[in-house]
Amino acid sequence: MKRSRKQEYGSIDIMLLTISILLALSISMQVDGRRFKDGLTTKCLDNVVKPKVSKGSAHTNPCNGGSHQNWHWGKDHTIKNFATGQCLEADGKTVYTMSCHGTKTSQKWRGDGAGSIINFASKKCLKSSMKGLAFPQDCSIGRKAWLE
Repeated sequence: MKRSRKQEYGSIDIMLLTISILLALSISMQVDGRRFKDGLTTKCLDNVVKPKVSKGSAHTNPCNGGSHQNWHWGKDHTIKNFATGQCLEADGKTVYTMSCHGTKTSQKWRGDGAGSIINFASKKCLKSSMKGLAFPQDCSIGRKAWLE
C-alpha cells in the first residue's frame, strides 16, 4: 500500500512533536534538580544504594554532573536523589538515604540562606569531610558550606 505525501508529512510531524515533548521533559527534569557542592572540599553530595539494601550511603565525591549527584529539594522539605529515588535522612549521628516517607522529621531539611542545610529532627547541619564523609554536626561548629 502506497502512502500519500500528506500521510508521510503527518508521520514526520508526529515524530517531531514526540521528540520535542521528550526533550522538554528531560530539560525540565534537569532544571528541577540541583547539586549540593561543599564550598570547602569542592565535592558534591552523592548517593549510592546497593541492591537488596534499603539504606543508601550519603557521601561526597568530585562533582561529575551525574544523576547520583542530582537532588530535588521538595516543598515538603525532603531532599530526594534523582538516580536512586531515596531521600536524605539523618538520625543525629549519621546521614544516609532511605525510601521517602515524608512523615518523619528525620527526612526534612531546611536552608538558613547562608549555606547551611539543617535537619528538622536533629537540628544539626549537614557537613562533609575531605575524605568524602557526610555527617550531621552542631551548626555552630565549622563553616556554612553548601553552594548551588
